[in-house]
Amino acid sequence: MSKTAPNVRLASSLPDDSTHPPTRTRTLSKQQAYLLLLGSIAVECTGASLSKRSRDIGSLALFAVACALNMTSMFGLNVVLSRIAVGTAYAAWGAIGTILVTTAGVLIFQEPWSLLKGLYLSMIATGVIGLNLSHS
Repeated sequence: MSKTAPNVRLASSLPDDSTHPPTRTRTLSKQQAYLLLLGSIAVECTGASLSKRSRDIGSLALFAVACALNMTSMFGLNVVLSRIAVGTAYAAWGAIGTILVTTAGVLIFQEPWSLLKGLYLSMIATGVIGLNLSHS
């Protein structure tokens, strides 16, 4: 015989969702959503750069900060998806993030740069611009 805490209700005893009034949520404008997306991308890129730095110096605390930043950025992306199509948002996320992290790698971590790398990054950016224009 199993015992449960007196205040715990089993899922089968919960009322139907249709009996609850809808919750009020504030919706983002398209402009706010794009600003939040850009902010989330910046936070994610900071997290990626800190992850690299934490690996270089062997700092678990810095790695924990990087993980927290990445989780925060994913929350921002989740909020953005209420206003921006997932394909468009994720393409921008991936492309802008790739460009920023690659730039940080070159400028901060002295990673190599080449003309081909620049060409490929510009191709990624062109693809994302095309996706955004197709959803306008």
